[in-house]
Amino acid sequence: SAGVRWSIVLSGVLFGAYHLQPMKLAPLAILGVYLAYVTWRSGSLIPAMVVHFLNNALAIVASNAFARSASKTVADLDAIVTPWYVALIAVGFLAGVVYLLNGRARRLLSPITGAGGA
Repeated sequence: SAGVRWSIVLSGVLFGAYHLQPMKLAPLAILGVYLAYVTWRSGSLIPAMVVHFLNNALAIVASNAFARSASKTVADLDAIVTPWYVALIAVGFLAGVVYLLNGRARRLLSPITGAGGA
């Protein structure tokens, strides 16, 4: 429904704004929308918490590895441009999780709605 969609989008934008990084508002809001969607579809906050933890852990590991490079500093991280294929892999992964969540949601709701499961 439209109410659910607007709630997910609003949650995502608030998630992005809460980080107080104006230059990163858009990617953080997209992550927030994704986390809100995962929470709504799974019916639990735990999957979104795990994804958020993994995202932060990956950022910390990447930052530390980058900072240990002899010619780079942590300040140089903001100048990095993500290669198109990394973005494509990330979008594919996110789409796969959404697909799996949709299938799971249909199977969980089928006894209630009487609709056939996927």
